[in-house]
Amino acid sequence: MHRLWLTALLVLILVSCTTTEKLERYEATYTEVSSWMEDKGYSSVSTGTPEFFYDGRSWKDELIELIEASNDSILVSTFLGNEHFSTDEIWQALKAKADSGVAVYIIIDASSQVQEVPQSPERVKSALYMLKDMGMNVVEYNPYSISNGLFLPNLFDRDHRKYFVFDSHTVALGGININHTSLYYPGGRGHIDLMGVMESPELASLLSEAFVDTYNRYTPYPVELDELFTSRIGSDNGQDHTAYLFNHYYQTGSTIEELFDIFAVLPKKEIWFVQGYTFLTPRLLGRIEHLEAQGVDVNVILSENGSKDKYNKAALYNILPLIEAGATVYLYDAPDDAFLHQKAIVADGRYVTFGSANYNFRSETLSRELNLFYDDEKIAEDLMGFIEILLADARIISAEEAARWRGFSYWYLHMVMQVWG
Repeated sequence: MHRLWLTALLVLILVSCTTTEKLERYEATYTEVSSWMEDKGYSSVSTGTPEFFYDGRSWKDELIELIEASNDSILVSTFLGNEHFSTDEIWQALKAKADSGVAVYIIIDASSQVQEVPQSPERVKSALYMLKDMGMNVVEYNPYSISNGLFLPNLFDRDHRKYFVFDSHTVALGGININHTSLYYPGGRGHIDLMGVMESPELASLLSEAFVDTYNRYTPYPVELDELFTSRIGSDNGQDHTAYLFNHYYQTGSTIEELFDIFAVLPKKEIWFVQGYTFLTPRLLGRIEHLEAQGVDVNVILSENGSKDKYNKAALYNILPLIEAGATVYLYDAPDDAFLHQKAIVADGRYVTFGSANYNFRSETLSRELNLFYDDEKIAEDLMGFIEILLADARIISAEEAARWRGFSYWYLHMVMQVWG
């Protein structure tokens, strides 16, 4: 069975290869973001300046404030939502708002059913059943079942998005889950990550429609947008940044693939990838090689500290190919051993993306993902400022050191994590 599974996975990965010709064609066709987005059918939205939160503790405090300030509606979509003392305050805040008459709806992915304490086999419960017992409006995305196990794309269809919509005008999105690892481990700080909060009725409208579409697939009591909102609070004033939304679902289009292609074509000077892990495929590595061939300085920051050894070994396996492709690879070692879970790309001091998408096969194909893209020097400057902070505790990995991480066990876990990590 394992042999058949690995064979199927190899086929999936090999057919994912990209070609230099494709990227060269894009370079000849698109020189500006606007022409690319218009041709691909991505609509722009106006947003306020994102306020960024860079770890679980600070985001938890902000999230509770946003919940308590909401008067009309709260939509919550989280990949991992677990029952844990570190998440209780959030669930109770949402319950209090629902009891006060605020429309609160929650989506939790079924992956929450298989979570463990870091570096331990101890299981952590999904918050799903607790929230149902509390009388909350909550659904589970793509529950595990025998039928899904018979068709791998269905089994690996996971909603990896993390986003919130408050009162139909405030949006938060990024990489932080409502679970024990994101918010607590180690020592109460949680992951080093990123959530962006911004005012944008336009973006809130798009995400509300997407939320209702997903939610209604898993409930016997479908909701309508008009039922969610009794008022429209907020205005378009102050939304002076232009963003493009990449809301990826493999059954309707490969939007994250197109987002990654943008970052393989438009940068001319330098690019920074900030990732917890990267599990490479020929297509993903091919973009790095293409950037280097065009004279772009490619930098990749990965995490020294992972929650499980299997993730670490799979990620370490991929460092040597990155170096051989010409990238400078850093391992970030947080002073408190926190895991760097951030998913951001910054290029040329102007191009930015952040959200839920990892630079890996799963995010590019099977998982539902949500990212924003900006061509904006102010937002790029903000994120580069945090990258500079990370570099103070990061070290450059040599090819000699990376070569030690190319054994069979590393390769095997690299293959497994293509769809599981």
